[in-house]
Amino acid sequence: MDYLADNFARIVYNVLYWLEWKLYYGIVVKSIVSEYEFPEFQEDAARSVVLLKNEGGLLPLDKSGLKTIGVIGPNANNRRALAVNWADEHVPAILQGWYPGAEGGRAIAEILFGERCPEGKLPVTFYRSCEELPDFEDYNMKGRTYRYMTGEALYPFGYGLSYTRFAYGKAEADSYQVTEKGVTIRVAVKNTGSMAGGETVQAYVKIERDGTPNAQLKGICKLHLAPGEEKEAVLYLPAEAFGLYDEDGKFQIAEGTASVFIGGQAPDSRSEKLTGYRVEKLEFSVLGVK
Repeated sequence: MDYLADNFARIVYNVLYWLEWKLYYGIVVKSIVSEYEFPEFQEDAARSVVLLKNEGGLLPLDKSGLKTIGVIGPNANNRRALAVNWADEHVPAILQGWYPGAEGGRAIAEILFGERCPEGKLPVTFYRSCEELPDFEDYNMKGRTYRYMTGEALYPFGYGLSYTRFAYGKAEADSYQVTEKGVTIRVAVKNTGSMAGGETVQAYVKIERDGTPNAQLKGICKLHLAPGEEKEAVLYLPAEAFGLYDEDGKFQIAEGTASVFIGGQAPDSRSEKLTGYRVEKLEFSVLGVK
């Protein structure tokens, strides 16, 4: 009884703290978790994860064993491309987590163990080093981003691996002359692997004149395909997709020629090396649009 009398306040405090903890984690946290356990949140989380490397098909992991993999993020400070050269050389599999949100942990775990197929694509360029970039105080775009860089990126813009494979048919446009109506391009995509997955069909436009930027992303179409399933991707490119700003800052759609690249990645040599796949090229005549 002396112990109770001497420590009454402390005992009451601990009991109240325990009750508060149980109430908070038993009611509030469970409510928050259950609120986010909806398919749309899980889909968004999974799509924010990009599989950068999968040497020897290491992923998905066998639940019976542990392997060395790299998971970047989820992290609130993970806003930009990171320096991952060491990981690229030494780690056989790398996942980039970005901002997957409340369901991020679940999404990454499901991807690691093959319950979900990765389908994210990089929205930035992963450079090999800062040395290949212009001076920080140089605001000229030369050498910056996938639109103006001349070398090979470590991991290019638009790149991302999957656990399955996608085969593309021949792309066809409704017209090969670009007018104010723009053009519509269609291409059949088939899941030739054994796992359901999503593919981001990408359209890049390159204006074929001296001094113009690299091919730029102008359209995407997301397809989700079961094993063996085939669907048609439809990408509409307005006339503005074939225009550029001149040195005076005026936007112009000038007469000339343009190339459109259709596939699951950007039309660069590094993406081809990483995936073993080359995107299709279509050629267009651009009629001057005022």
